[in-house]
Amino acid sequence: MNRTLAMLTLALAASATPGQEIALRGSVRIEPGRPALLGDVADLAGTGADALARLVVAPDTMALASGWVRVDAAAIRAAIGAHDETLAELATIRGSACHVRAHAPPAVADDRPAKVAEDPAPDARRYLGEPTVRGHVATRIAWILGVDPADLRLSFEGSDADLLATPTADRVVEVQPTGRSDRLPLAVRVYDTTGIVATGTVRVGVLVRRHTLVASRPLRRGEIVTAADVTGDEQWLAPGVRVAAPGDAIGAVVRGRIEPGELLTVDALDAPIVVNKGDLVTVSAVSPSVGVTEIARATESGRVGDVVRFESVDGKRRTFAARMSGRGRAVAWAATTTVAIAGEDAR
Repeated sequence: MNRTLAMLTLALAASATPGQEIALRGSVRIEPGRPALLGDVADLAGTGADALARLVVAPDTMALASGWVRVDAAAIRAAIGAHDETLAELATIRGSACHVRAHAPPAVADDRPAKVAEDPAPDARRYLGEPTVRGHVATRIAWILGVDPADLRLSFEGSDADLLATPTADRVVEVQPTGRSDRLPLAVRVYDTTGIVATGTVRVGVLVRRHTLVASRPLRRGEIVTAADVTGDEQWLAPGVRVAAPGDAIGAVVRGRIEPGELLTVDALDAPIVVNKGDLVTVSAVSPSVGVTEIARATESGRVGDVVRFESVDGKRRTFAARMSGRGRAVAWAATTTVAIAGEDAR
């Protein structure tokens, strides 16, 4: 009976007091060093929205400059309940969660020594010109990867210290990669006029500064990436990470779920479909001496670079294959006789 009375009271309160409409945003970035507020993570509507917007829903985000914190609907309702239990019951929350990230590292206080802000992993410029094996290794890695030393971070293993410190003045040094991994293996030989004076293998941790795209909201398998779904970022990555360029990412199809803040890589995306079965496509059949263009109907779907089967639309039901070069365009390289026959059929 008491339960029934309580439910009736709640229902009467709901009819008398308009409930809050809380629409969670997919992801937000806030300045570091302060809590995330309800007004940051959601759009609010209803009586008292201004007061609710100031409710704390996530702790201080100073430590989250390199990661995301998930604020779900349950955390939102709990924060409102601590403020007003009845309001928490009446609130309508739309969306499952918002992902919050501090958009930049906190600034260093003016009264702190400058050395506190020094980069703990300096770039490869520190080693360039050093008359040791270490200096030659740094120069060689920058050349192999084709990157500016300022965009290269190297970490060396303590067990290689003696070989890396070998003097190289007036000596010949060979540095050759012997494999591919996050810790690049390099074979080293040092020669002087008497022969080989040092030899061995060193392993070097390599990170390259890359301009990247990260997801600004959860992306599901099969979704098409738009400019609003991604945010530009700058990250230090292993050389083997294949970062998706903006021109390749926008319009691409997501292969599997991508969380907010997660890097968009080539392997995470599929090229967009540029032709569907039944589409009309301009096909250029070319050879070293002649070219013929006609309109044909695709018999299957495909992406740029895919070889797709086509059927003529001149009533003769000829079929042929061509490689997709863009949306609505395909090219078929053919022998001269084939192209000539196609030209005759087209007439």
